[in-house]
Amino acid sequence: MKVTQGDLLEALQQAMTRPMGEAPTVGELARGTGQSEHTVRRALKEMQDAGRLEVVRVRRLALDGVERQVPGYRIKAKAKR
Repeated sequence: MKVTQGDLLEALQQAMTRPMGEAPTVGELARGTGQSEHTVRRALKEMQDAGRLEVVRVRRLALDGVERQVPGYRIKAKAKR
């Protein structure tokens, strides 16, 4: 099963309703859509190539207990005309 840009847009929009509008990571999007991280990365790359995605740094707790900055993803704000 292929994850669509619509699926990712929906998952990103839902993630934006979190406290502080935190941008989700690939792993969080994969869990949210039920797809593999590889599939999600491929779809995110397509969205980024189309100019629909913003990559930001977010803090997450690593397995060793240390917070690290990792890539998070947000829908790009539409340009004002």
